[in-house]
Formats: sequence, C-alpha cells, structure tokens
Amino acid sequence: MLKKRSSLPRHTTIAISILIAVCVASLFVVDKSLSYDKATSRLEVEAQAQRLADQIEANIEGLAFIARGVATAVARDTDISDEVFAKIAARFSADAVGLDDGIEILNIAAAPDLVVRHVYPRGPNDSVIGIDYRNLPDQYPGVLTAMASRKPVIAGPVDLAQGGRGLIVRVGVDDLITNSPWGVVSIVARIDDAFDAVADVATASGLDFAVIGDPVTGRPSVFGASDLLPSAAIEVPVEALDQKWTLTAAPSVGWPTSASDTASIWALFAGLGAFVFFVYILLDRFHAARRRAEDRLQDSINAIDDGFAIYDANDRFLTSNDAYRNYYPLSAEKMTPGTSFADIIRFGVDRGEYLDAIGREDAWFEERMRRHRTLDGATVQRLTDGRWLKVSEKLLADGSTVGFRVDITELVQARQAAEAANHAKSIFLDQMSHELRTPLSVLLGYAAFLENPQNLGSYKGLPEDVSKESLSPFVEDIARTGNRIGASGRQLLGLLDRILDISDIEAGGNAAPVTDLCLEGLLSPLVQGRTVLGEPIARVMPDYARLSVQGSANELSRALNAVLRHISHAYPAPDLSVDLREEDELLVLVFEVTGPRYPNVLPGTVFGDRFTLDCGSAEGDDPGLDLVIADRLARKGGAALRYRRVGSETDRIEFVLTRTAYRARTSDAA
Repeated sequence: MLKKRSSLPRHTTIAISILIAVCVASLFVVDKSLSYDKATSRLEVEAQAQRLADQIEANIEGLAFIARGVATAVARDTDISDEVFAKIAARFSADAVGLDDGIEILNIAAAPDLVVRHVYPRGPNDSVIGIDYRNLPDQYPGVLTAMASRKPVIAGPVDLAQGGRGLIVRVGVDDLITNSPWGVVSIVARIDDAFDAVADVATASGLDFAVIGDPVTGRPSVFGASDLLPSAAIEVPVEALDQKWTLTAAPSVGWPTSASDTASIWALFAGLGAFVFFVYILLDRFHAARRRAEDRLQDSINAIDDGFAIYDANDRFLTSNDAYRNYYPLSAEKMTPGTSFADIIRFGVDRGEYLDAIGREDAWFEERMRRHRTLDGATVQRLTDGRWLKVSEKLLADGSTVGFRVDITELVQARQAAEAANHAKSIFLDQMSHELRTPLSVLLGYAAFLENPQNLGSYKGLPEDVSKESLSPFVEDIARTGNRIGASGRQLLGLLDRILDISDIEAGGNAAPVTDLCLEGLLSPLVQGRTVLGEPIARVMPDYARLSVQGSANELSRALNAVLRHISHAYPAPDLSVDLREEDELLVLVFEVTGPRYPNVLPGTVFGDRFTLDCGSAEGDDPGLDLVIADRLARKGGAALRYRRVGSETDRIEFVLTRTAYRARTSDAA
C-alpha cells in the first residue's frame, strides 16, 4: 500500500501558479480591452466629425450654387437692369437651396468690370453701389482668382460691417455673346448661427471641435477651440470650394485612459481561476480515490475464489490469482510474466492436463487457440483430476484479454444426477402406467355392468313374485354409481395415456424416422374404430385416399388419437366437420368443432410451460393438454399442428402433413 502524503504543499504551489496566471491574463485582456475602447472611440469620433464636415460642406456648396445660378442668369443678358437683377436674385433664397437656418444671406451683388452696379436687397446695401474692387487690396486678389478660374471661390471667414462673421463667395461672369470677361457675382452670408448650430450638435455628441483654415490663406482658425491640437484629435478634411479646411475633433472628456470593463475582466478571471483550482482539487481527489480503488481491486482479485488471469495485447501472460494457478497445477510453473498464452496451453497439453485433449492433442490445441482468438463464448473444460471448469474470456478496449475459470464440478455432477433421475422417472412412469392400466381396464369393465344392472344375470333371475318396479330406485342408484365409477376410471385412464405420451416425448428425442405413408392407412383406424372422427373422415377420404405423406406412422397415429381425445373429452356434444385441402406440397386435415366446452378441461400448462402449444393459438387461450401432446407428437413425427379459437364456441384444428406423390390402392393394383 502506498503511504499517504500531505497534499498541502502541492495544492499551495498550484494555487500560486493559478494566481499568477490570473493576474497576467487579466492585465493582458485589460490592455487589449483598453486598446479596443480607444479604437472604438476614435471610430465614433471620426464618424461624428465627418457628419459635421458634411454639414459645413453642404452649406458652402449651397452658397456656391446660388452664386453660379445668378452668374449664369447675368451671363445671358449682361445689360441687365436693377429690377431684373432683383427678380433673379430673389429666386435664390437660402430656403430654396436647402441651406441651414443659421445661414443668413446679406446681399447678392453683380460687379461688371469689377465695379458693383447691382445689389439685392437694395435698401440696406445701397452703400456698396459703385465700389471698385481694384481699390480694395484685401479683396482684389480674390476677385481676380474668381475671374480667372471661372469657378466659385471663397473668402473668409471675414468680419462683416453688419456685425458678426461671414463668408464671401465669388464667381466670374463671361458675356455669352462676346465670350469676353464681364465681371463678377458675389454673395455675402453671415455664418455665425450656422457654426453655432454645428457646435451644438458637437456638444450634444460630447465633442470638442475646431475648423482650421487653409494654411495658404494664412488663416489657421475658422471656427471652434483654437487650442485643440491636431495631434490629440481626429482630422477630417472639409472641401471649402477652392480652399482646404480641416475639421479637428476630440471627446470632451478626453480619450479613454482605462478599459470600461476592467472590473468585469478581473472578476471573470478571478472566477475562472477559482473554478480551475476547484476542478484541480476534484481531479486530485478523483485520482487519489482511483489509486485506492486500484489497490482494493488488486486485493479483491487475489481474494476471489474463481480463477482470474490477464494477458496483454500481444497475448502474453501478465498476472493471475492463486485460484487460477491451483486449477492448472501442471501448467502453473509456465505462468510467468511474458509467456505467451499458446506456450502455456501447449505446455499443459503435453503434460496431460486436459482430459479431452488426450489422444488428439494437436486437434484439441488448434481448436482451443481458435476459441481463444475469436472469444467464441463460454466453454466447458474437463481436467484430468476430475474437475469441470467453465472458461470465459473477454477482450478489453486496449487489446488485453481477461480469462475467468469457474469450478462447475458440482453443477455438472448435479445435472448428470438430475438427468439420470429424470430418465429413471420416465422408466418408472412408463412401467407404472402399464401396471395401472390392467386393473383400470378391469375396473372399467365391471363399471360397465354396474351402469346397466338390468343386464346382470342375478337381476334377470329374480323370482317372478319380486316386483322389479320396487327395485327400480335401487337399480337406478347402482347405475348412477356405476356411471360415476366409469367416468372417473376413463378420466384416470386418459390421464395415464397422456402421461405415457409425455414420457415418450421426453425420452424419445426430438424427431422420429420419417417414411412414406399411405394417407388411407393412417386414417383408416379412426374410421373403423367408430370414433367421432370416423364418419366425417370417411366423407372426405375418397378424394385423397391415393395420396401418400411423409412422417412417422407411430407418432402421427398417436397425435391423431390425441386430437380425437381432445374432441371427445372437451365437448359434451361436439358438432364436427372434417376437410382435406392441398397447399402446394402440404396436405392439411382440418377439424372444425363447434359447441360448448367443458369448463374443467385439463389445461396445457399442467406439466409446466414446456408443454404449452406455441403454433398458432391466440394469446391467453389455453387449448388443453391433449392438443399440446398432439402438437409435440406431430412435430416429432414430421407434421405440424395449428390451433385457433374462432368465436366463443368453435375450435379450428389443422393437422399439416407433407405429401409425397400419388399412389394406387392395393385393390386397384390387383
């Protein structure tokens, strides 16, 4: 037995290892989670910033659309009047092109030859009439750029004289008739409210943002927090016509500095570590219990009374208990680890250990090895010391083989004694039945006289002065008593006949020699004996008398007598019909009996379940002992019996014979 060692140091080491693994894994996953949170936050900020940039670009594109629309209308008629220009400009309102409510268009002006001649609305903007862009050095370069590019250009944000900040969008105009430069159309719009609306959206989204102007213009800040550094923010380009702006955005609360699920991760890995340690404890206890079970198993194997041995996957001996070695004393010295099973068996055969192998050693050895290789069920082995062993071998999953040896000597001897006693019983029953039939026959003969006392000589010789009518009650009592004695005697005689039949079935084997039989010869005794079957059989015999069947005459005759006995004893007044029919190579003799049955018919299970009819009776329907005997005798004689209950008062009994060929009657041959 193994000495039990303390498991505390081992458990402590495992617990520390699991704790370190939990910490390392938690830190790693927390770091990855933080990286994921940062990446997710940047994606969200980038998406929100792009929406803000798209909103700004849409407003600028709307102003450019108005400028191009007015410029196109002016280009068609360069001699346009103020009234016509006002009508054209009035069509292009902020609402008409879908600008934000925060975009306020202050004026739309047209400057032929770079001098402002038309403006809309006129009232608040009369002061711009006559302005020559050539005299405005801060705006003149932008005007020239618009004239040269023929595309809308933007200036600003600029401080407006009307207050606030705004954008100026200009587009050059060419005379469509002369295809020469005509001037420029400009739009001045206040954008403070529009950018404030964008800022409100950003604030609602939790963002700080700024719009940085094109570095070429020298205006680094357009709108927003000027201290928002691009290095700490998301940058999104804003296409502002001819300028390249940049929208920078960052979360108002800053970028994530710790994972959002740090506590959950630590709790998860802590729980996982605890679970792993718990599983380890369970497995450790399981293995310890397994080691103890293996020790107990080995002790148990050594303690069992039956023989036990195990051979490895290469069929070499591993170990056995003492009982196994004691069963084979002549082979025990060969049972050492590593010795093959074949060598051990051959060693025992050569020393005469196996009784059945004596005189046929090689053949017995080959048969034994075949059974061992195929594991062909359990076998019985006789040893020269008089013992009988039951040999059982099983194949294990790893290819090993375990062998069991059970001493069944007492069982074999008991079976042999039982078989001898059964044989003696059959002989005794046979002899006693014949001994009982003689006095019973005498008893039945005298009972027949008692049943009819008027036929007795002493009764007929009574003096004439004796009134026979006065003796009538006495005579009737004698007849009644005689009837009872006769009925009981016949019942007892029938029981003896049944016992003889059953004894013969048990003692005579399963089958009798089969020969060709004349059907007429088989059935004639029933007809000539004036039995209840005589007349019905005589009616159907002429058509089938030439047929011959295969079977044993003795068994088939006794089987038919058993059927006759069943009909006579089971029905007080049977209505019997007999039919013969052909079914391919079979000839079926059908008995159909109608009428009430006696309630006390001897059941088919009176001698045990072995004598139950199993060839067609309905479940739970007992045909009676006589039909059971008829079935056994018919099968033993080469025929078969089929029985079926049809309704409550009809039995259908089919006697199935195998026919051979037609043959002529003796009288015909003569």
